[in-house]
Amino acid sequence: MVSSALLIGLGNIGCKYDLESEEILTHLKAMVLSNAIKTIHVYDSNLKFSKIISKKYKVKIETEVTTKSLMKYDLVVIATPTNYHFKILQDCLNNNTKTIICEKPITYKLNEIESLSISYKKSKSTVIINYFRRFLAGYINLKNIIKNTNTKLKNVNIRYSRGIINNCSHALDLIEFLTDETVQFSKINFIKKINFTVNDNTLSCIFKSGDVDYFLDGRDENYGKFEIDLTFDNYKIKIYDRGNCFEIVDWNNNIIEKSDNTINNYMYQFYNYLFKYSFDKKLCDNFTNSILLNKKLIKNFIHER
Repeated sequence: MVSSALLIGLGNIGCKYDLESEEILTHLKAMVLSNAIKTIHVYDSNLKFSKIISKKYKVKIETEVTTKSLMKYDLVVIATPTNYHFKILQDCLNNNTKTIICEKPITYKLNEIESLSISYKKSKSTVIINYFRRFLAGYINLKNIIKNTNTKLKNVNIRYSRGIINNCSHALDLIEFLTDETVQFSKINFIKKINFTVNDNTLSCIFKSGDVDYFLDGRDENYGKFEIDLTFDNYKIKIYDRGNCFEIVDWNNNIIEKSDNTINNYMYQFYNYLFKYSFDKKLCDNFTNSILLNKKLIKNFIHER
């Protein structure tokens, strides 16, 4: 049980994605339905909207976010635009906030990554970056299947949209989780660039990660394309429908195993995992992995080209 939690940011992932539906796709709905938090506060710069959400979900309003006000909470969830992440994360780390959940990307600036890395090493906080697929039962099961087959990954094809750091990082993090291998970027050959934001582009390129060949196929599609093909020595894994489905197939395309609705109500699954393991640092904290991936993407791609 968490005594007090603060959700900062009532945008799409904060509360809007599922405001008019029965699905559980946002932090606030998952937090409320978990019944594992005694008191929930929300903060947003739009006070009028905050009052509407407070009434709908029967949560309290925090009127300001300061170093001092953050000290009141056991759990702080950062669902703001990316440029606000750094300051809030730093304050929480310096306060030793028990648990911090932060949306990705963590930042677009290398100096902020270095500063956060130093603060994290000094802090007692557990920090969870919302690469949610690594916390879902279907992908945990897929990871175990890959581990038990003891086969070698040969090449990867990722089809994505909406930024290499914003969206493709989800795919790269998932691959790192499934294979227990850190993705490296060498022999990068850039093919195409699609402008996404001032800090991020949707890039098509090929590169090597050790002996594994990667092809990133960036698409100009607003809905958030997310598909991955993983080719191993003796089978292939196809992840599609934004990661909601995956198939393991042999070389004749016979389906060995299939999973549907893998990300159904994903935020509810995400919080269920975290509460099940009581935000255990060893089982839940993915900050070190996430910040390393964030750093490599900035160095290799953010000023591209």
